[in-house]
Amino acid sequence: MALQGLDDKSQILTASVFWYFTWKDEIFRWDHYLEYKNISRLTVKVSDVWVPEIYIINDVRDMPIRSTGNNKEYVIVRSNGYMTWFPAKELQTSCAVDVSKYPFDTQACKIRMEAWYQDNKSFVLNTIGSGIEISEVHFVENGEWDILNLSANPFQYQEDYADNSSAYSSIHYTLILKRRSSYHLITTAFPFVILMAINLLVIVIPTECGEKLGFCMSQFLTMIVFLTLIAQNMPSSSFTISYLTFLISLQILY
Repeated sequence: MALQGLDDKSQILTASVFWYFTWKDEIFRWDHYLEYKNISRLTVKVSDVWVPEIYIINDVRDMPIRSTGNNKEYVIVRSNGYMTWFPAKELQTSCAVDVSKYPFDTQACKIRMEAWYQDNKSFVLNTIGSGIEISEVHFVENGEWDILNLSANPFQYQEDYADNSSAYSSIHYTLILKRRSSYHLITTAFPFVILMAINLLVIVIPTECGEKLGFCMSQFLTMIVFLTLIAQNMPSSSFTISYLTFLISLQILY
């Protein structure tokens, strides 16, 4: 429904989503033609019927999809036994960010949904259609990130336990995000190009001029401040370092 953003510093993706779950409950069915006044559909509380126990395992805040102790969630029950559940949730999932090409970077973030308590002998997760789509009615675009692609991959996985005879069902949703670079070009790249051009003027100033040392020191301190500002928005990680950070460091050395 909405992509709130991807925090480079904490490497957390925040998004508002809702799921469409449907399954058939053979016990919860009735003949609406002959009895119950032709009522073919009911809306009941989640606490009154069985709903699947599913977890978003890379959610850093609250992994269960079903809200514990919340009586405001409902399930639509039909007379043929088909159940429909629309849980909504604000996700905060971990996402490894590669900022090496900042501000022209593209990130791939995963939302990992898994069933923990039921193995694939009694419970299997599968997708309907593509498995993940943007809501045409509710979607709110993000000013910093553009969604390039959405995909869902259902599969079975083995738990690393002593008993490996059972597999568990899982769906991995992948979001491909591209940073909108216009803001960063104006506020970061353009000032840095100007600083690089000014830095080249050092060779023009005569050595005997008393202002050369002061000019060099001013440029040095400006580059240090600029590097500090860039570092504040970057994750404190040694796995990937922005090429822009390397370029600023070279300018300081120059």
